[in-house]
Amino acid sequence: MKQRIRNLLMIHLSFKKLYGYLTAFTLVLPFLYIAYLLLTMVRSKTDFQTLLLTHPLYSVMFLAVMLNLLWGYLLFRLTQEFSHAQGRNYTYALLVLFSISQLLVGNIVIAIMSAFVMLHSEARLSDGFNRRNLLHYRLYSASAAGLILLSLFCSFALIRLTFFA
Repeated sequence: MKQRIRNLLMIHLSFKKLYGYLTAFTLVLPFLYIAYLLLTMVRSKTDFQTLLLTHPLYSVMFLAVMLNLLWGYLLFRLTQEFSHAQGRNYTYALLVLFSISQLLVGNIVIAIMSAFVMLHSEARLSDGFNRRNLLHYRLYSASAAGLILLSLFCSFALIRLTFFA
């Protein structure tokens, strides 16, 4: 099924290159949002703290964007693990968690990009989430678990602010 979808999309880029694009986009996005916040501060003639206090949605989105920065750093650190199959499998499993995290905070574009990168991988999810990989990459696993928990918190805050404010 994965091969059929890959042939249908007909993009012949390597997994490594697509992964690099995803990592770069994930690392650049927070700086774009900070530039947006700075422009908003200049237009409204307020400081950063006042802006975040008067617009609670900005503060939650700022937290979500900082989560992207942490995910981007984690993805960047995992590029050195591409040399062996165990590292590629674990990277694939971490991309699944990354996609879930991005869907939780509402970054649908990055979640789609991540799914597109996963389609170009030769790894399997069951090989990435086995006990040996989780223990071998325990620092990355703990970081990913913490980022998922922060994404859940951020998702809860976004839902609360959007529908119940």
